[in-house]
Amino acid sequence: MSAHVSICVPSTGAWAGGFGDSLIALISCVQRHGSRLGVERYSYNHVAGSVISNNRHILADAALSDGATHVLYLDTDMVFPADTAFRLLAHKLPIVGANYVVKRIPAVPVSTRDGKRVGSVGKRGLEEVHCSGLGCVLIERQVFEKTPLPWFDVRWQTDYRDYKIEDATFYSAARDAGFSAMIDHDISQEVGHIGSYVYTIQDCAAE
Repeated sequence: MSAHVSICVPSTGAWAGGFGDSLIALISCVQRHGSRLGVERYSYNHVAGSVISNNRHILADAALSDGATHVLYLDTDMVFPADTAFRLLAHKLPIVGANYVVKRIPAVPVSTRDGKRVGSVGKRGLEEVHCSGLGCVLIERQVFEKTPLPWFDVRWQTDYRDYKIEDATFYSAARDAGFSAMIDHDISQEVGHIGSYVYTIQDCAAE
């Protein structure tokens, strides 16, 4: 079945230059090879605002209203391969994305399972996780349709004296709705998280 992929970019208004280059390359790749690789249609939406969780919700709502079969979230501080959409789509999974790292040294991966960090250094293929980031992830339409609102909640955690951000609440809610999340270790080797420089999975200590 051919897909309609909605490329969704939430932002606070500013883009990193490397992200712009990656986005242009990805859209160009989809335009050139989409029909051959299963993307019948693609659309692009960008929502800027100070509340990223709300931007994500607006984008998902718009994608569903437009008939999208998949939402591809790409954050404006990420770099990624031009063929990311095709590679994630080929897995035919409800939630599959890249594992990347937080913007600090020593770096740690954003993906976790059973409360422990899941690294991608030296790994290949797919691995199930309980939580990950939303900076580079493909989500099937059915996940939104079957996961109750709010999809991207931000909650205060009294025990930790910290907020549970929308990435964590989304993965938790989707899991409760019966959807497993996977990370693609191969793509994870090729993405970067732009901060004071481009942080990559290779910045993690060997596992």
